[in-house]
Amino acid sequence: MTQPEKMNFEYRRVNHSQLTHLTELIDKCFGIRVSDGYYDWKYVRNPVGKLVAFEALHEKNVAGFYGLIPEIYNVGGKKIKIYQSMDTMTHPNYQRRGLFVQLANQTFSAVLAEEQRLDMIGIPGGNSYHGFVHRLGWKCIQQFRFLFVNRFLFALRSLFSSSSKEIVVKEISSMTAELSDFLRSKEASPLPISPSWTPDFFSWRVFGHPYRNYRVLGVFDQAKLVGISVYALDERGRAYIYLLECLRQKQFAQYTRSIIAEIFAREKSKFIYTWEPTNALRRKAYLGSGFIFNPWQRGPFSYRVPFITRSETGKVNGLDWGDSKNFDLQPLVQD
Repeated sequence: MTQPEKMNFEYRRVNHSQLTHLTELIDKCFGIRVSDGYYDWKYVRNPVGKLVAFEALHEKNVAGFYGLIPEIYNVGGKKIKIYQSMDTMTHPNYQRRGLFVQLANQTFSAVLAEEQRLDMIGIPGGNSYHGFVHRLGWKCIQQFRFLFVNRFLFALRSLFSSSSKEIVVKEISSMTAELSDFLRSKEASPLPISPSWTPDFFSWRVFGHPYRNYRVLGVFDQAKLVGISVYALDERGRAYIYLLECLRQKQFAQYTRSIIAEIFAREKSKFIYTWEPTNALRRKAYLGSGFIFNPWQRGPFSYRVPFITRSETGKVNGLDWGDSKNFDLQPLVQD
């Protein structure tokens, strides 16, 4: 195999006030054109903290980028700052030169120097998965399969079920006082590690997203907000549920069907789908609403979503950071 021409690169930490020069790199790597507001939203206005990232330059051209964004997770009853790996990018003109590993290690070192600890999660694409797992010491702890339900089959099942007239599902378009109270008071997950959906972080991630048109539904029982769902339509018009939460864990069985019915009523989607939950109560509620999974390696909804972790110590607040059984995760965790 021919070795690539040797080049000299300048490595530097990304300046939060100079981000628009990444536009071409994002376009080349992901095929999307982002607005200037995207950088401010994702890299600067995150209420948990700003992006930590490094970039490589060659003759003033951005050749590569790697970054981490901070998030708060509930870990064994304690709120812990962790980092999510995101936007791994190498310009096509500079691939196969080790930029990804070099930039990632520099970013890890910077966070370690500032925090004295580094616990990370990631949901890598196909191009970066090998580098994370085989060159940077990350561990793939879960391959999420999709659960999905067909509109027609759901309608058939619904003929033999009924719901209380006291239950109303309606859209929530901003961070209301009711939604804020719900996020603060909802019962903790039975699993020991889960993202902390504070009102500020939820508002930033969901209502403030510059290009993903999230829709938020609230379930009201006797006028009290008891459940929420966040979903969006994919490029095929299918409804993708990013988040499903209830005020109490036992309420998933009671309210999930009402949420699914409302999404189908609002959208022309033939399918609704989501990750197979690690939370047993949420999973049981989906299955009870008619969701199924594709057990094969091909065909509709056969793709598996890799979830990877890395920790300098292996344990966070005494819990194994590499044990998938500890995590309660839904698609909204993906950056």
